Formats: sequence, structure tokens, C-alpha cells
Amino acid sequence: MNDWNLYQLDIDTAFLNASLNKLVFMRIPKNIANEECKKDKNFRSKKVCLVKRALYGLACSPKQWYRKFRGSIVNKLKFQIYKNQACIFYWSRPGRKECEETQIVIVLL
Repeated sequence: MNDWNLYQLDIDTAFLNASLNKLVFMRIPKNIANEECKKDKNFRSKKVCLVKRALYGLACSPKQWYRKFRGSIVNKLKFQIYKNQACIFYWSRPGRKECEETQIVIVLL
């Protein structure tokens, strides 16, 4: 087989970097307390939070994150999308000299 280097990366805050393309509201979490919450016991039943970024648990989060990732890796880093599988991106550069091998980077989501 080929003697390829393999690297694995897990990004804990990946979804937090994606913007939402529709309005998403959520109830105010119970552990959030500000001056208004202390003054009005029904504050949480009257108000909601507008979510501005994708969060874990939202149905649209993975798709929004993928769109942002795809745009960055294709437009900025010049990767190509594998035609038979949208979660595989690749980049290659032929060796500059005859003795150098072709460099290949594959990203699998």
C-alpha cells in the first residue's frame, strides 16, 4: 500500500461558526438570570431568544455548517468536491521536480 500520512481532527465548536438562513427562536434557559428575570417571575413565558448562529440540536445546523465549510474549502483553499460523494474534498499538486511525488490532500467529513 501507499505510505500516506493520516491525520484526524475533531472540531468541538464546528456548528457555532455557521450562520442561520432563517429565523430561529428558543425559550430562555432556566439557568439564565438577569435583572428582568428577578423582577418578573413570568419573564420566561413572555420572552424568547433569537438564535443567530447554528447550535447543536438544531435540525438545520449540520447543513448550514456544511455550506460554510464547502464554501471555504472550495473557494479559498481550491479543493475540489469528489463527484460521487459530496462529503469528500480533494486537492492535488504534481511534484515540482521529477524526483518529487504528487502531493494529495483528501478531506472526508
